[in-house]
Amino acid sequence: SFREIPSTGAGKSAEPPPEIRHKPTSSPPALAASCRICRVPSTPAAGLDLARSGVSVRIRAASVDTGIDARDQHLRSADFFDSQAFPDITFESERIERRGEGWAALGKFSLHGVTKEVELPFVVTGRHVGDEGERKLANEGYRVRWTLDRRDFGITWTHESEPDFVGDLIEIEIDLITKAFEVK
Repeated sequence: SFREIPSTGAGKSAEPPPEIRHKPTSSPPALAASCRICRVPSTPAAGLDLARSGVSVRIRAASVDTGIDARDQHLRSADFFDSQAFPDITFESERIERRGEGWAALGKFSLHGVTKEVELPFVVTGRHVGDEGERKLANEGYRVRWTLDRRDFGITWTHESEPDFVGDLIEIEIDLITKAFEVK
């Protein structure tokens, strides 16, 4: 089934923004993003040809919104995202490959001025096909679950009196639905 992520209000995008959870905080931060599925050939019966597709994601680091202004300011500071020096968090796929029951988008992920080759595992969560006049249109949904270590990207801040106050691992959850594409 598809799950639409509500907008944070911090950014305006046609697609739902990814929701990024940073544990162990009590309210998960959200970042506004623009995501575009590019180079997407479709086949008449099967929908999107993922192995010949690509994805490009840009997240504005300053758009972090936890619902707590002081925390948001701290996350935007040089201690964490340093959103003035590094305004964007990006991912650009180089290829997409089948991985068992799922898929993986392989490409370059940039955060806090550090770019690394990564593999983002994802699954197709569903497909909806409907008629619009004489055209048959479809949407597909995707879910990404990925964990990264913030220290690998130069984000090393530690609380003075509580060293375990902020965890090193960041869990990233992305749920998205494609724009409608025509199928025969």
